[in-house]
Amino acid sequence: MTVQPKIVPAGEGPNWAVFDQKVRGKLLARDTGGRVGVGEVTVLPGDGPPPHIHDREDELFYILDGELEACSNGVWTTVSAGGTIFLPRGLPHTFRNATDRPCRFLVVITPGGFEGFFADMSALAAAGQVSPEKAVAVGSEYGVEFLAG
Repeated sequence: MTVQPKIVPAGEGPNWAVFDQKVRGKLLARDTGGRVGVGEVTVLPGDGPPPHIHDREDELFYILDGELEACSNGVWTTVSAGGTIFLPRGLPHTFRNATDRPCRFLVVITPGGFEGFFADMSALAAAGQVSPEKAVAVGSEYGVEFLAG
């Protein structure tokens, strides 16, 4: 498969709602030959995903606006706009917005393909069918293990 250049204008790309976070797909696996996926994520005050482990992907967050608290291996760190967080596969992690304003960041996920998780979770949310059991089931399809947290 030959990969072609891809330009995604501001405000374009599929939208997903995952654990009360908004994710806009910017580059999908199909755009990059499976090499990488990129999304723009907005986390509202008080929100963040449950602690989890990715078996297949590394994640890199570049904070655009606000602050994000990230936890890896039990250590919490606050990162502000302009900062970067790298979360390698296989390590437990989570993040949260502990401020009173939204946080926006780019997430770069390698390899690509994890956007399927975002799409599947968003479809459950749209149907009013999100439950811990369904989140665990969808996560397992994408190599994600949710931890007690």
